[in-house]
Amino acid sequence: MANLAFVHTNRRYKEKTIGYAESHDQALVGDKTLSHHLIDEEIYFGMNKDYDSIKVSRGIALHKMMRLFTFGLGGDAYLNFMGNEFGHPEWVDFPREGNGSSYKFARRQWNLADDDNLKYKQLLQFDKEMIKMETKYPFLYLYSHQYVTLTSNDDKLVVFERGKLVFVFNFHPTKSYEHYKIGTYWNSDHLCVLDTDKTRFGGQNRLEYNETNFLPVQNEGWNNRPHSIQVYIPSRTAIVF
Repeated sequence: MANLAFVHTNRRYKEKTIGYAESHDQALVGDKTLSHHLIDEEIYFGMNKDYDSIKVSRGIALHKMMRLFTFGLGGDAYLNFMGNEFGHPEWVDFPREGNGSSYKFARRQWNLADDDNLKYKQLLQFDKEMIKMETKYPFLYLYSHQYVTLTSNDDKLVVFERGKLVFVFNFHPTKSYEHYKIGTYWNSDHLCVLDTDKTRFGGQNRLEYNETNFLPVQNEGWNNRPHSIQVYIPSRTAIVF
């Protein structure tokens, strides 16, 4: 967890940086998109909303968390290659001598994200709300407030502040935590503005946080921050306050 945070913040002071979870190079022939790596062969038959699979659930959860982590901590701007925002499968391969001048993979299947029966649409909805969050609470700009509050390899948690937001990530595959104390800079009750576990994002909806349910702040300092909050954070879930 410490290395994950370090990689995303290891950049020269005052140098503008663009963060990305995957680029077009990673989807070129010979490799696969991030979602395809995570879900593997089940991406071809397991993305229907009625299909229940541990591999697909894991892949969708981590896909959202990895993109949000990069979005929140990776730099002063965010880059996405077209189609990857909804977990586009397969790779990109343009017509060439080696593939018999085939156009088969020279495409982006936008119809996948338009289908109400597929989980691709849920991933697209998450990406839209992730971008909308930054529009409402801007943090992708040079010199915005940034502080890594916690990196726990045992609990598989990473917490950081960016702009006026607190990002909480639980990467543990099985452990959820109740009343987990987290340090915060702000002396005010905290409001959940994004939850990766929402049903509309393909999650399990294990949280009751919403836009009117404030989390009370405590004046007790924690993690070298002047104040603290206590949260319930399910496994493979990220929350932004």
